[in-house]
Amino acid sequence: MIYLTNKTSKIFLGALIIGVTFPFLSVNAASFNTGSADPATFQTYNFTRLGTCSSCWQSTVSADASDIITFRIYYHNSSNETAANTRVRVNLTSDTFTSRSLSAEVFANNSVSAMGSVTINLSSAQNLSFKSGSVKWYPDRGTETGTTRPLISGQNGSEIVSSAGLSIGDIAPGYEHDGYVTLAVNVGGSNQQNGNAPIVNTNSASSIGQNSATLNGSVNPNNSNTTAWFEYGTTQSLGTTVSNQSIGSANSSQNITAYLSNLSQNTTYYFRAVAQNSFGTTYGAIMSFVTTYQQQQQNGSAPIVNTSMAYSITPNSATLSGSVNPNNFNTNVWFLYGTNYALNYGQVGYQSAGSGNYNTNITSYLSNLQPNTTYYFQLVAQNSYGTTYGSVVSFNTQNQYQPYQQQNYNYYQPQINSTPTLYTNSASNIGSTYATLNGSVNPQSYSTNVWFEYGPTQYLGYTAGYQQLGINNYLSNASAYLNNLSPNTTYYFRIAAQNAYGTNYGSLLSFNTIGGGYYQQQNTAPIVNTLQATYVYQNSALINGSVNPNGSLATAWFEWGRDSNFGSKSESRAVGSGYDSLNFNSILSGLGAGTTYYYRAAAQNSFGTSYGNAVAIKTQSYDYTPAPEQRIITKTVAVKTGASLDLSLDNEEVNAGDDMVISATFRNDNSSAINDLVLKIALPAEVKYLNTSPRVSSKENGILTFNLGKIGAKTQGLVTVKVNVNSDAKQNSILIFGGTLEYYDKNNNFKSIESYATARVIQGEENGFGASLLDALRGIFTSGWFWLLLLLILVGITAWYFGKRSVMKSSL
Repeated sequence: MIYLTNKTSKIFLGALIIGVTFPFLSVNAASFNTGSADPATFQTYNFTRLGTCSSCWQSTVSADASDIITFRIYYHNSSNETAANTRVRVNLTSDTFTSRSLSAEVFANNSVSAMGSVTINLSSAQNLSFKSGSVKWYPDRGTETGTTRPLISGQNGSEIVSSAGLSIGDIAPGYEHDGYVTLAVNVGGSNQQNGNAPIVNTNSASSIGQNSATLNGSVNPNNSNTTAWFEYGTTQSLGTTVSNQSIGSANSSQNITAYLSNLSQNTTYYFRAVAQNSFGTTYGAIMSFVTTYQQQQQNGSAPIVNTSMAYSITPNSATLSGSVNPNNFNTNVWFLYGTNYALNYGQVGYQSAGSGNYNTNITSYLSNLQPNTTYYFQLVAQNSYGTTYGSVVSFNTQNQYQPYQQQNYNYYQPQINSTPTLYTNSASNIGSTYATLNGSVNPQSYSTNVWFEYGPTQYLGYTAGYQQLGINNYLSNASAYLNNLSPNTTYYFRIAAQNAYGTNYGSLLSFNTIGGGYYQQQNTAPIVNTLQATYVYQNSALINGSVNPNGSLATAWFEWGRDSNFGSKSESRAVGSGYDSLNFNSILSGLGAGTTYYYRAAAQNSFGTSYGNAVAIKTQSYDYTPAPEQRIITKTVAVKTGASLDLSLDNEEVNAGDDMVISATFRNDNSSAINDLVLKIALPAEVKYLNTSPRVSSKENGILTFNLGKIGAKTQGLVTVKVNVNSDAKQNSILIFGGTLEYYDKNNNFKSIESYATARVIQGEENGFGASLLDALRGIFTSGWFWLLLLLILVGITAWYFGKRSVMKSSL
């Protein structure tokens, strides 16, 4: 038998701990330029002697005074981890020398530096100075060879010779994401003059016809005589040059254009702007457009697609737009977008465009964008006869506002990450049936949307005057004109505003319309009826009612509970001011199985409150399973006055803990715009809200409200909501999602549209205790902390065992 001394047992124990715990302590890290096909990290050549040359890079360069030397820093993430906040840096010295080794490095937050060096040999003692404006970034070479990209986060390039380095963002693994950054330096001081290579931007094509188009771009000559032109062709190799022109030697951006004719219809063309002066040649980004064609009204045609423009652009968001003609067949549309021409960020805004034979406008909201960055996008449409791609169009996000610092507080100084500052002001221009609502807003230097909420009670319920304010830092006035009011009536209102950091509300004020005329004889409260529930499940129900507003602006709701005293109230909703009976409903969720509930409809206008009769329902028991032939509502599309709302789910059978996406597609098929569009999406109690696109205007009691404002004729939009099904959701429970679209038509009549979608929980909690215990145990055994604790216990037992053996040996 082998006995271990106390010292030996400690060594053994230490080795055991290190050997077992080392895998837990290892950290995945990125690494650069370790691939067998990687060129040198740092290379150079003499630009003055060799000009533009892609095969001249080497590790040594010779130069004379006044020469320009070019450097290239190569990067390739050769690991399996994304390199976070990658930077490149050149350690440029400012002293005088004749021979010197210079170094450069590539590094990230989670990587070590990849170093490279070059040797500079000068014919006389000179210094090197960074050439302003010379930095060019060539990313993602696997998809866009030879294409530059604007520097991110508002950098000007000089950061590359600073201690912090030039940031090129997160770099994904693989050769398709490798690239390089180039820069130039002047040898000595004789070349330090106000002149650099031109700055060039390619802009979207315009006036696109069947056989013609106008190319657009802009060029800054950078104080040197500059010539500009366009290159174009039917492939990204281009091949044809057009519109060579001299644009002088100013130091400001100038627009350039070129008219193309004799083009082929229904063909994709690629183009870019180019400019050259004595300091170099600069190429703009490659963009594209698609010529139109004579539409043949025949069966069996792919969709007709046009990518339009981006608007409502902020530092972190934008709205993409385009149009599509489905050509009589069911058509789906989406946008592709990214930070390069390859549209590397993928798909967004997937939606149905219907099956009409007319152009429908399509929009999609983008969020989480980077400030001061160029993005590219393209509209795509597909039906059973093919897929059609629109032109690739670009836009630039705005610079992120940087607040200045000041010791004394300034009322107009923006607060970083702050919601708007706003005030509700008194109503004006008050008549018998109309009034103007007023307020003021300080956007705090962020793009801000503004609207007013109003109604006959303090529950409000109606929206008006949606508008966008520019990015400024002072109080701006906002107003909304109302003309659907009743005489001699009290109305309540407040202003609301939203920017990237949230929604804020002004104080609640009121005003009285002027009395007069035969309108006063109405003075009648709404007429309300409670209707039978449409669907009743073990955990949810869709309850119904009807209301006649009796000519005065009204809101309606339901009161419900486990007895005739009710005790709970649904959200108040707008029902207009007409004289016709309007059906409305509400979703009850989080109900107990096999339980009786009571509900009644209620409505209120400025002349009183009315209630319907109480109605009882009993939810299904836990052991109830719908028969296979029973149809669960999966989609209800309501269409009124040419507008529609379609609510759909990405999955109609889910498990507890799953994520779900709700898509709400709204359309205006009218020949005129509709105003003050508001979308409300009701979430069941069994789900948890995660995020939306676009940003939600308000979120209260499970109701998500999106103030969408005005949308044009023949326009379609999409709102998506992501939720998570609660882990304690019961098996066989039904999740009911509701959507309501409210707006005013061209005659200022209030309209409301509803749509519903449901999903079944096929795997969930069968009974309260057992499933919860199982989930708890599952969580423990899958936790890394559990295994670490188990490891420490094993180490402790091992230490105790060998310590005891050591004592036993000593006693012997």
